[in-house]
Amino acid sequence: MTNEMNKLNSNANSSEFLIRYTPDKRNGVHNFRMEEFTYHISVSGSVFHNSEVRNPVGFYGFDLEREEIRRFKWENLNEVISLAE
Repeated sequence: MTNEMNKLNSNANSSEFLIRYTPDKRNGVHNFRMEEFTYHISVSGSVFHNSEVRNPVGFYGFDLEREEIRRFKWENLNEVISLAE
């Protein structure tokens, strides 16, 4: 288990979701075709801000398949499915 996963899952409120998401970029490459991807993530409630905007523009999630932290913008979410424990 990686350190990033330990940090995210240390919060008792962490939850797992499947999300359908159309990123602007994926792995640093522009998503010109506007392809949709599905992620199995764990979320602990962390949000991120754009430098020009005070309100949160998205959230951080731990990608359980790739074992890495990803950022997801609210405006690019297509569907969020909560997985029951």
